[in-house]
Amino acid sequence: MSTFDFETNFESAAKIFLENATGLTTTSLFSSLDQDDFVLPRLQVNANVQGADDPPTLNDLGFIEYSKYSIEFSISVVTDASINGTQVNHRSYRAQVREAMLLNASNWSTSNGAGGTILPLYEVKYQKPSGTDFEIDGDLAVSTLTYDIKFTINPNSW
Repeated sequence: MSTFDFETNFESAAKIFLENATGLTTTSLFSSLDQDDFVLPRLQVNANVQGADDPPTLNDLGFIEYSKYSIEFSISVVTDASINGTQVNHRSYRAQVREAMLLNASNWSTSNGAGGTILPLYEVKYQKPSGTDFEIDGDLAVSTLTYDIKFTINPNSW
């Protein structure tokens, strides 16, 4: 796990707590670079780094570095809209994702089962829902929930 692979680390952590929150299995959870088969229902997570935040800080070696970053994090709920009754499942998954992404949820601090957390390299300082987009694309119902996240690199991660 590389400290500076923010996207993979956040997406991997989200897949863990979203699996617990929604009851979907790992075969239905995908991050931005996953190349697996297309299955429904599915959750797709995507972290887009927005940049570093000022001011830079001193790392443990005494060098000035940027340790605070912003991410736009999106989670897409994708279900089969061609089957009657699936809208109930879609709405349920969307609500479960929102609950898992509450600011006071244990999401990013969830235990990894080995005495640590699923996101050990960072500390999430701020998380705000920034919007939801819904569309029907052929037979697919897609809700994309977006969050603004601010985090710092843990000093011992340098």
